Amino acid sequence: MEQESEQTSHSVTLEKRKRMMVTGVLEVLSATDKSVIIRIKDSLIYTTGKNLRVAKLVLEEGLLVVDGEVEGFKYQAKMQGKSFLKRLFK
Repeated sequence: MEQESEQTSHSVTLEKRKRMMVTGVLEVLSATDKSVIIRIKDSLIYTTGKNLRVAKLVLEEGLLVVDGEVEGFKYQAKMQGKSFLKRLFK
């Protein structure tokens, strides 16, 4: 898990909605032709589109390249081990 502590930042570059490059990637949780779910340090990135494919994945460098028609992406913060009651009564 050394890699996880070393990578504290990330970047997302979108080129003409045809190529998406993400740095700081720890893991690709799912990849289909319509969506790619990416885990970075404290969040998940959900990418949606058409004809998506992972063109390059180098986890040692934290690099991911996705080709296809990218329609959008959004971040979701991971719940860090909080119980249901702690989240309910913030």
